[in-house]
Amino acid sequence: MRLSTSSSNYNVICCCDALLISDIRKANVLPTLIDLPRKSASDQSAKNDKQCKKSETDVQASKSGDRDQMEEEEVVVGCCISNCEQHLGAITSHKRLLVWRSADSVSWQLFHCWLLVKRPVDLVFDAQGRHVLVADKTGDVLNFSLDDAGKGLVSADESSSSSDGQDERSPAPVLLGHLSMLLSLTISVCGRYVASSDRDEKIRVSSYPRSYNIASFCLGHSEFVGQLRTLPSFPALLLSASGDGTLRLWNFEDGKELSVVDTHQHSHPMALNASPGSHDGQDSAASEHNNEETCGEGGDDRATNGRERVVPKQCAVVSVSVTTDAARKGTDIVAVVFDKSRTLALYGVSENHQLSFRSRAALPRPASTVCWLSPHTLATVCAAATSVAPVEPCLDAADDSSPVLVWQWNGEELTCVPQHPLSVFAAQHRHRFQGVYAMDPQLLYKQRYDNVADYQKKKQVRLLQQAEHQKQVQEERILQQSKRLRLAEPQQEMS
Repeated sequence: MRLSTSSSNYNVICCCDALLISDIRKANVLPTLIDLPRKSASDQSAKNDKQCKKSETDVQASKSGDRDQMEEEEVVVGCCISNCEQHLGAITSHKRLLVWRSADSVSWQLFHCWLLVKRPVDLVFDAQGRHVLVADKTGDVLNFSLDDAGKGLVSADESSSSSDGQDERSPAPVLLGHLSMLLSLTISVCGRYVASSDRDEKIRVSSYPRSYNIASFCLGHSEFVGQLRTLPSFPALLLSASGDGTLRLWNFEDGKELSVVDTHQHSHPMALNASPGSHDGQDSAASEHNNEETCGEGGDDRATNGRERVVPKQCAVVSVSVTTDAARKGTDIVAVVFDKSRTLALYGVSENHQLSFRSRAALPRPASTVCWLSPHTLATVCAAATSVAPVEPCLDAADDSSPVLVWQWNGEELTCVPQHPLSVFAAQHRHRFQGVYAMDPQLLYKQRYDNVADYQKKKQVRLLQQAEHQKQVQEERILQQSKRLRLAEPQQEMS
């Protein structure tokens, strides 16, 4: 999934109910906001009918403390811009796919809107900018044609469209599918391959558009793969980021792993549940406590079944962004932010296809996304924290800082630029970032349990019980022998 995207001339960041667009060519011009279009009347009536049919279920859900999906506000959950910079796409929490077309270098006009059947998680344009691919939570990748939308080709099933013809419930053809929930999607620079990753640690590279021809599988991650990116200096390579805290480089064609770097040592010192003198055992205990609270809120307490859940110690990578390294020709720079960690880390991709750590900086709050504005500037979205975990008071930045922080990269270190126009604009529109969408890795981690430890505990209890029983038996035998000796003594005296 991607909550920010960049092209040669534009930078796009997802707000709560809008898209924040800045033009790289006009550094002195303030960014613009594109609000989500209102839903059509037919969609509102369908929504009301659905609410009436499920009123009893909604009341029970509200009594149990669960949020009612019908009452949630529509939030942008992903965005992407085409290579030709003529189309801008976004997906929302209300199952809508929105595509805008560039009217000029300043304004964007809504081109088309599709109503999706399943909730989307990621989207990407193909290399020609004629199709937009959307991945949903059921594991399918849908292929939407912009040419057909521009011609106004509406099928018979699209009778629920609005009166102005903007909203269409179109069953787009399924390009490919996974057996697990999809999380990320990307297309190679050449446009010949489409890579998709899921919750089951797998990355599939398929041919495009004939996706039934699978080129390779990239296997090696031990947790969900939430981020897939291409590299501008290495078109044949694929970058992946996972919940296991690793970054990996792959070859598109054969799926060979070229390099891997573990980010645990870079993200852990600034994790929210870590202290300067803490040990792994204390951190894992704190993480386990937080996970138990998270499971309890979701009403899944019975999933533990009395067993001890294995909690990952590493911080999951929630967002990555790649750009060319201006200081070193032929290399790339990867910016990474983590879950429950105030770390912004940079990694380099060398000419021999190896990942290496370059630098890091401390954020006032954990970031939801990171985006390169230029080869020397990047931005992080650090919206107000919604969790109860306190931010450590050792930070220099105030807690009321701008939700978008801009950083300058000089090839050696990162420097915060608080007066950058993008940061100032975000501070003036702080309400736009309240409730911004962010990946929640705790819901994506599989519930693994240490059955061996549970067996060892039961075995120790059983051995202790057996030892206690043998001790009692031995004591009874000694008592019986002593009784026999006492009874035998009088008989010996009489004889």
